[in-house]
Amino acid sequence: MNDPRAPIPEGRGPATKAVVLAPDLIAESLIDDDSARVLLLWREGRIRPLLTRGLLARYLRTLHRVGLPERLLRRWAWWFGSPDKCGLLELSGPEASTGWALCQQAARAGGTSCVVHANRSKPPPTLLEQPSVHCVRAADFGIGIGVKL
Repeated sequence: MNDPRAPIPEGRGPATKAVVLAPDLIAESLIDDDSARVLLLWREGRIRPLLTRGLLARYLRTLHRVGLPERLLRRWAWWFGSPDKCGLLELSGPEASTGWALCQQAARAGGTSCVVHANRSKPPPTLLEQPSVHCVRAADFGIGIGVKL
């Protein structure tokens, strides 16, 4: 089994940073330039999203709710499920029930501290108080990998 924290193979981009994408960022990427740029970094291989099965289900439900057709939902599911594109983490215990808690759980399990979220959302204070997890707005993301969005 591939290590989800392993860097994307050479040729996929100059630097790869493991991150967790908040579900709101996925939906906002359809209408917000900053969120769309974060996903562009993913497509270019500059970041590697880490996710759990619970986050994958949350992403797909979110995209379904905003009206994405079934054909595009399948394409998103393929991207999220592809070991070349993402790191799917297996958790030893039960998954969290809220989107933010799922993000925190994935960040801890994947050994990353970065959760990228949409500009309009605000993480709950309980997550912001966690020293091991840094929530970054899409507009502010990219500085650590040499890209200012």
